[in-house]
Amino acid sequence: TYIQESSKVPLTFTEKLSYSISILVAVVIVSAMLQVIVGTYLNKIDLDKELKEKVELTILGMIISPLVEEFAKSYAELKYHIGVFYTAVFSISEGILYVVGGIKEAGLFNILKIRTIAGLMHFDHIVINKILSKTYKADEDTIEKVTFGISVITHALWNAIAIFKL
Repeated sequence: TYIQESSKVPLTFTEKLSYSISILVAVVIVSAMLQVIVGTYLNKIDLDKELKEKVELTILGMIISPLVEEFAKSYAELKYHIGVFYTAVFSISEGILYVVGGIKEAGLFNILKIRTIAGLMHFDHIVINKILSKTYKADEDTIEKVTFGISVITHALWNAIAIFKL
């Protein structure tokens, strides 16, 4: 992993962690801002509370989260070549938040099972990228753009399963 391919100077663990945390903080901020915008807009529409919550959850879970989170993975890979490292940091951080927040409702075993599967889902971006890189002769940018598109769709479908209890 290098900060610049031309320099060939490997990033240290601390640098990888620092870049990953910085990207993660940006994801949290952007996601929170977009959630406020969606919530504000939906509050201006005359919908019953249950429907409004479902619409908000659908917009956040199937559009905003996949776009923001998959963009961050692409950015981490293209800018710093730390896609796998960042994805691990993101997945662990998100998992901890869900475990702490959902342990009373779902129970420790159930929440750990669900979050382990969800955590692995986050690595689809990396797997898709590797498959495309080995299968097609294209530049890294093109491969990452296609990976981004496929990953956003799979992420949105994964979230749809949870949102609509499919």
